[in-house]
Amino acid sequence: MVMILYCHFGWGWRGADWFVFFRFQWLVLDFFGPIMFLTMSVLGVMASHTDELARGIPVRYTPAELLRILALFLIGEIINIFNLWYLGVFHLTAWNIITAIAMVSLLIPYILRLKPWAKILLVAGIVVVYFPLVNWLLYPMNAAGVTHDDITMDLIMADPRTTIYWLFFHHGQMAPMFSWLIVPLIVSIIFTPLMSTYKSMDASALHEEMKRIGLAGLIMLVGGIAFGFQLFPGFAPYIRTEMNMPGDMYFHWPWPEGIPYFLTRHVPQYLFYMLGIVLIVFSLLGELQLVRGRLSGKSNVNALGKLSLTAFIMSHVPLIFQGIDLPMPVFFLIFIPLLAIILYFFGVWTNRFDARGSIEWFIGVFVARTLGRLASCRKKE
Repeated sequence: MVMILYCHFGWGWRGADWFVFFRFQWLVLDFFGPIMFLTMSVLGVMASHTDELARGIPVRYTPAELLRILALFLIGEIINIFNLWYLGVFHLTAWNIITAIAMVSLLIPYILRLKPWAKILLVAGIVVVYFPLVNWLLYPMNAAGVTHDDITMDLIMADPRTTIYWLFFHHGQMAPMFSWLIVPLIVSIIFTPLMSTYKSMDASALHEEMKRIGLAGLIMLVGGIAFGFQLFPGFAPYIRTEMNMPGDMYFHWPWPEGIPYFLTRHVPQYLFYMLGIVLIVFSLLGELQLVRGRLSGKSNVNALGKLSLTAFIMSHVPLIFQGIDLPMPVFFLIFIPLLAIILYFFGVWTNRFDARGSIEWFIGVFVARTLGRLASCRKKE
């Protein structure tokens, strides 16, 4: 969340002297973004079902989980109405990160019932067909000279291929579901052994698990780079334009013809590269927290993490004030003290006021009251 705050403040307030440098940072640090949110959400669902995983029985939803998923879908819908109202009914089908987390949470019990070989086959199938399928779906838009940034409701409805592209592949969305299914499939393969035996593990066994997860991450990171280092014009022309803007004092992008596949959002090489980094980070922090017992307590950073959904929504506030155009030294002189204030605020909000009024708090109230009313209705029956 600290990095997402930096990303959103920088996105809105960057000046011409570090415009290209900021976009470069965004590309290489994108593992702090949607992929980490989605990975941790999958792990959260798995962690809540450790007993079923340990006993080898199918994971099933609880009523409380279904209500939380419903709440996430409602929040995602509010975001889509705000951002994509002009698309009419199709705004319902946009994949912002909250909607993607809700959908994956809904799918996780079914994903966990699959055998590892079936998950690997699904991942391989997505990787093999991704580019041929995307190119075929994009043909009508390319022929009309239209990029995904210009998509409209009429365009979505004009050709079945464009409709399918919008529903599952659209590169302007945060986590289009076709390729992003790679994340829960791989995460469930790698973390099921940890989740199913966590309660019975000692520090030595946990240490070995962290090494295994870190090694898996390293393999994916290297593989993502090795198979995705070739340059690619990208699906979003504005990114290539940004990377070649003049006037940056700190960085010059050396390849005007494009960016590597592993830095292109949504493509398989990107997902493997970014997920690999997430797994390495998890293994390092897991070693510190789960094995050595550090990083616990009521710190302000932990408080920000506990209210990550609220913080994510609030992090978009600086985007309302885009165009401030601060030179990089001035930006950090403002941002660093502001970040300290934000962290302190979330610490007080969580530790002294029990996060009352946060989105997480409202979801908890919604779930508890709905369950209470359902129980009351059953008694009356």
